Amino acid sequence: MANDTLIEQSFRYTYQDMVTLVSQQIRSKFRQFSVEKIGSGKAMSASDMLGTVKARRRRSKDRSNFENTAQRTRRWLVFRDEIESGDYIDDEDVLRSVNNPQSEIIAGHMAAVQRELDDLYIGLDENGVVNNGGLLGSVVEGETPSTTVGFPSAQTIVHGGAGLTMAKLKAIREQFAWADYDLDRENPVMAITPTQMTDLLGIVDAAGSSINLAEQAQLVDGKVTRFMNMNFIESTRLPIVGTTRDCVAWMPSNLVLGVWEDINGDIWNDTHAGNTPYAQVEGRFDVTRKQDNGVIKCECTE
Repeated sequence: MANDTLIEQSFRYTYQDMVTLVSQQIRSKFRQFSVEKIGSGKAMSASDMLGTVKARRRRSKDRSNFENTAQRTRRWLVFRDEIESGDYIDDEDVLRSVNNPQSEIIAGHMAAVQRELDDLYIGLDENGVVNNGGLLGSVVEGETPSTTVGFPSAQTIVHGGAGLTMAKLKAIREQFAWADYDLDRENPVMAITPTQMTDLLGIVDAAGSSINLAEQAQLVDGKVTRFMNMNFIESTRLPIVGTTRDCVAWMPSNLVLGVWEDINGDIWNDTHAGNTPYAQVEGRFDVTRKQDNGVIKCECTE
């Protein structure tokens, strides 16, 4: 294909529409279990946090006003680097294919961007290391977005030399309940790797040993999506140090996604590369937890 082949405006519009369509088909595993806010400016409030306060009982004929000041702080969503994936399209047949809803080019770049968004949810940088934001990273807090707060050790269930066990699942549920999350109204979510999914299938297998195993949906499907009133996400993105994998559980209402620019795409002629068409998929987001007690890191030995 000649490098001077021009991308017409109608072709760009069609490509943009195809990217939007594919974004509904290839989605982040974490996004449905969070709250979304439209991002604006360099930083925006994700949550106003109030310390614990205790009411009083007014005594008879007491007319004084009760000053019950709560400790106040704020969690922030901040303007972060854009997530993007793209490539030069230097073959005419391939160029024609990018505007097909089944385009492997769009699907490949979309999957890459969605995986990077999953990393942002977990709190990983582009090298897979726990860094800023998300479930496990440091979050921005204060009256202004000036203070960084790390993940608290009190929210960690140590591995104890074991993988995912029934005891750890019980401990997660109990810790959320003691933090006053209403588990009758909202279900916790837990992200695990295929190794912990195998552990979880073993738990289900053992729990159902007295009934027909062939009738257990989890063993028929080969995965557990819901157990003990908890939803499970299977992900290969979770960080590992040595033989210790960091799985993570959270309350969906406690996880906030800031959307400065939702996933979109464009295609154009790059005049700096011989006028070769360039196709791109991109988005700009930030993720933070509202309250630390709404996230629990569960260490599992692999």
